[in-house]
Amino acid sequence: MFTQPASSADADIVTSSAVAMMDRLTPADISDDPFPHFVVKNALPPELAEQLLAAFPDEAAFDADPAYDGKRHRIYGLANERLDASAEAGEVIKAFCRTLREPAFADRMVSLFAGHIRRAYPKLDLSDIRRNMKASGKINISAALADDASIARGPHLDNPLTLFTMLIYLRRKDDRTQGGDLQLYAPHDPGFQFDEKGRELPTEVATVIKTIPYEHNTAVAFMNGPLAFHGVSLRQATSYPRTT
Repeated sequence: MFTQPASSADADIVTSSAVAMMDRLTPADISDDPFPHFVVKNALPPELAEQLLAAFPDEAAFDADPAYDGKRHRIYGLANERLDASAEAGEVIKAFCRTLREPAFADRMVSLFAGHIRRAYPKLDLSDIRRNMKASGKINISAALADDASIARGPHLDNPLTLFTMLIYLRRKDDRTQGGDLQLYAPHDPGFQFDEKGRELPTEVATVIKTIPYEHNTAVAFMNGPLAFHGVSLRQATSYPRTT
């Protein structure tokens, strides 16, 4: 585990690397199918990606209450001030997540997706979004509860108050488990009505449109909305958690 404090120079490298990842993108890199998103392989300098992975804390460091509690998987998170205060997380991963919380980083996301925001939410003013949007930088692990192949989470929508979701995969080199890929779905019926629990879509009424492999140092971001269904593919039994 990476435990040495990051120097101010290190923090500058972390910030510049995150900004450089976004600066490589233009609105033309946003795919509409099945909803607005982008994928960047080798998103960060390899050395930084390895440092982030080494700085990832053990499962015991995460919040006791899971962010998602399913029958066969639990997803745990550590975010913002709780991440900053963690004695188990390395300083480099704290610095990186702080960068993701900076208004300048969120502003880049708004600029990239501006056309899609205007089409989806014509009554929203982009300047208001930039002024009021609050970003969160967090790390997650998805731990299997079953000792056979299982799905961490099927097609679902994120919190309706969330405008963007971005994931950066930090996968261990010795994790050769098959599956665990991100899947983007389209419902058979766009007018699908949720049950009282909300936001979960039965797999039998959705089609996988795109699969994004769970590969180390891959960044994925998408704009949330009423049709932004996504989930995780079947993953073979493993002791390795899925880390983002």
